[in-house]
Amino acid sequence: MKLNELQLSALTEISNVGLGHAATALSTMMSKDIQIDVPNLDSVPISAVDRYFESPESEIVGVYLPFDGEVNGNLACLFDWPSAVNLWENLLGSAPETAADVDELYASVMLEVGNILTGNFLNAIADMTNLRMLATPP
Repeated sequence: MKLNELQLSALTEISNVGLGHAATALSTMMSKDIQIDVPNLDSVPISAVDRYFESPESEIVGVYLPFDGEVNGNLACLFDWPSAVNLWENLLGSAPETAADVDELYASVMLEVGNILTGNFLNAIADMTNLRMLATPP
């Protein structure tokens, strides 16, 4: 689906508010200031997501959250590998060296971070639009 300029602008503003709520939640979790930039919104097929990372072969960590209600959809919280390592180090004091080293604890922490970020993002959008959106477990 191709979005026009007005639709992209409205979604960018809603996303900015949602990301602000998500960053506040992450900042509270980490007891650190979190800075975000105004999001750059684009409508692309899932097969094109890799173009937003350093290279198509880059390792990423992602949390996928379906939601339903008056609006159905999916949210994904994607981190490049260095960002994921940074989160783990800040939250746990350690991080896996490679993706093969991600154990149950590291996966659980990332699922919780993704759940908090996407949940706060979704709640902000639902509040702004007065649409009921219910997240399912990531």
